[in-house]
Amino acid sequence: MTYTRVALVFGGLAVVALCVLGAIGFKPAIAVLVTVALLVLFVAAGNLISGRPGQPRFARPRDPDPEPASGAPGDPPATGAP
Repeated sequence: MTYTRVALVFGGLAVVALCVLGAIGFKPAIAVLVTVALLVLFVAAGNLISGRPGQPRFARPRDPDPEPASGAPGDPPATGAP
């Protein structure tokens, strides 16, 4: 059994337990159920609104010929005083 299935089973049991607690009159369980339902709704709506990921609008062009930071590769480092 994979961890995903275990998580789904325990999550389902937690939702059922919260529903039972809400049905018998435990008020904080109802608040938790409403909060979880709203979070799921907001995530689903955000995924629908955002659509497919695409290219960024203003992509930075690549520099075809970058200059080296300091001199040629074989030059010794500068010491600061001549």
